[in-house]
Amino acid sequence: MRIDLIFPPFDYSVLMPELGIPLLTANLRRAGFEVRQADWNIEFIVRELGRLSTLTRLVDRFPPAPADEWRAAAQDPTRFLARFAGVLGGLAAAGADRRPASPSVRRTGAGGSTVDPFDAIRAVERRTQKSCHLRPHQIEEDWRAAYERLPDGLRNPCESRPAVLSGLARWGARDPDFRARLLRLLQHLHFAPASYRVEDVLAAADRPDPLLDPFYDTRLQTLFAAGAPQIFGVAIWSPLQLAPALRLARVVRSLLPRAVVVAGGAWCTYAAPQLGELPELFDRFDAVLPGEADAALATLAAAMAAGRTSGGVPGVVDRSAARAGRVVPPAPRPLETIAPPEYDGLPLESYPERKLVLRLSRGCYWGRCTICSHVLPETNRRFASRKDARLTRGHLRMLAEHVRQMRRCHGIRHFTTADNLVPPGILRQLCELRRAERLDFTWDSLARFDRAYDLAFCRTLAAGGCRRLDLGLEVADDAELRRIRKGLRLETALRTLRNLHRAGVGVMVFVVDYPGLPPETLERTLEWLAEHRDLVPAVSVSRFHLACGTRAWRAPGSLGLRPAAGRERDLNVFDQRFESPGALDERRFVAVVRRYADRLPLGGFAYGGPGE
Repeated sequence: MRIDLIFPPFDYSVLMPELGIPLLTANLRRAGFEVRQADWNIEFIVRELGRLSTLTRLVDRFPPAPADEWRAAAQDPTRFLARFAGVLGGLAAAGADRRPASPSVRRTGAGGSTVDPFDAIRAVERRTQKSCHLRPHQIEEDWRAAYERLPDGLRNPCESRPAVLSGLARWGARDPDFRARLLRLLQHLHFAPASYRVEDVLAAADRPDPLLDPFYDTRLQTLFAAGAPQIFGVAIWSPLQLAPALRLARVVRSLLPRAVVVAGGAWCTYAAPQLGELPELFDRFDAVLPGEADAALATLAAAMAAGRTSGGVPGVVDRSAARAGRVVPPAPRPLETIAPPEYDGLPLESYPERKLVLRLSRGCYWGRCTICSHVLPETNRRFASRKDARLTRGHLRMLAEHVRQMRRCHGIRHFTTADNLVPPGILRQLCELRRAERLDFTWDSLARFDRAYDLAFCRTLAAGGCRRLDLGLEVADDAELRRIRKGLRLETALRTLRNLHRAGVGVMVFVVDYPGLPPETLERTLEWLAEHRDLVPAVSVSRFHLACGTRAWRAPGSLGLRPAAGRERDLNVFDQRFESPGALDERRFVAVVRRYADRLPLGGFAYGGPGE
């Protein structure tokens, strides 16, 4: 039984290999199946969109324009990108690519010079905490040299198309941020659907694409030439990958009509309660696998090998199961029984961050915050690791060998934890493991402001390889902390920050502008952080987003929300539309935060910078 697992384009915020597919690969192989894996997202971003010849296919669709106008725009990278964005918007508005304009990002006119195309993109990034972190060295082609290699007809200065390509080559070679900004335009103006309504996502998936289609054709031909799979799995991490994933499923169905095409990943887990309202998805996918899918996929493969169908396999949601409401993810296996991830086939050198993931715990041991978009209450209540949880000796031995193997095979010695909230006792075990096994690695983790972080424990963390903890404060006000059920007092947060600072552990502090938060309290929070800037090397300020299945989604009245009508057909499960009377609008929110731009290290706030 052969299984192919693919992480599809296009989400530029992926900084390292997403854990799902490497874990599935390792555990399916342990069960005796032949598995091939690939991250076509990072390949598409770095290798495909990193070639000028690829962008030529898009520029071929640009309407004719005076070459002098493009040459004039190319004197400045911001002006050039504004014009480029304007043409993309004009194509959408005119229906040239059979696609309506997206309301999520403000479009420029065809001239492209009067409206900043990044305004709405920054707003989306602030809300979703998704930013482009591509570094210049990650692009494999020198665009200036590539332009010189183009046929003479594509370098005629009297035509508009060569003028566009010349501008791309010029600034792609000179401006370190140019290609990252270009990726943002492509993400939001070319690949994004008109909205995340089912109909618009399917329309985006069905339209021919001059960038994506040749990439799929080449990769699938190469993959299937070495043998066709019986199961083709697509891991959908974010809504940005939905339309490309659906298009990929359609292409695979046409090439391999007898293969079973399945979808899994974080998006499928959050969308599980709505699958019964989304029958169109099952025109592309034979089944959806919410939750941790290793056992379900192995059971499905075994059933197929025995000549049975997917019907009735626990954790496998096909059309009939979705219609009947049988969409509860299966109980996950104990962590110590799950094989560590394998990364063969993934281009580790192409990711923005040279680090991998350690799986130490499951869920959030607190799990009660009303504004949290990362915890599904019912699943978390049943399966999250307790605060007093400890790893077994077998699990620790497996971790030690995995760390050694990743250093030996890939040269990687920094890790992050793949958990909503790692219990303090397990972090202590990680430090003890590093010392006892004489392991040379460093790590960072999500954590919680907690009285457990006294000075002695913080020094243990520093000596045990911890370089940074990411901590959710949300708001610096005790009354508000009680209202959102944070289970935290401000004095505890301050004591934790001081202890981590004295121990030499870096921190990132998260702040959220959530529904019902008075604007003056947001300002007091930023002022409090500014007063303690010496303790906080980095601050992330974001806007609240309403995710399916979370506490706020189940009880919107707790935050004074009014969810928008028709949410059952909205596929953006991590950012559902809602109304919140009295909330700061985007313009006022930006103005408030910008006042602290010189006093806070706003590494997580997309407020614009030089050239934007």
